[in-house]
Amino acid sequence: MNDSAREELLMQVDAETLSELRRLARKEKRELREVIEEAFQALIAQRRRNPLNLYTLEDACGLFPSEIGITAKDLKKEARRGRLAVIKVSRKEFVSEQAIREMLAVCQEKSRPRVSGSDLADPTENQSGSSLTPEAKSALAALKEQSLRLRGLSPDTSRQSMKRRGKVEQPPR
Repeated sequence: MNDSAREELLMQVDAETLSELRRLARKEKRELREVIEEAFQALIAQRRRNPLNLYTLEDACGLFPSEIGITAKDLKKEARRGRLAVIKVSRKEFVSEQAIREMLAVCQEKSRPRVSGSDLADPTENQSGSSLTPEAKSALAALKEQSLRLRGLSPDTSRQSMKRRGKVEQPPR
């Protein structure tokens, strides 16, 4: 087979393949539209059956990914802790999607700011430590200063140092 015959065959195969791909794409688009329409209709039907989006605790577990492993017992614990709003009707417990969203927001662990370290973000921010007021701190500082003065050397009171070197005036009483 010569080169021109080979090229002609490739062009023919490519044209056939291209038209086949276009036909399949149209078919896939049609099928995709049908699947989307079915899903949309199922969603509308579900909303009609459950307009308030209420779920039993067992059904609500299905709203979470299976890897997390949330059970109805876990949801009951969260309700007892006051983190999940539960609606009781005829001894049956229901939760709404909104209540689950609120529970997740409450359950998010808040990061605790560091209190000490060399790279604190805001050194003026309240930190743990002494709870003394400025007045109490200044009074304490004055007492410490006075105690240091009193601990110092007192004047000599020995006889030798008490010799009269002239007239000593007595302080008035």
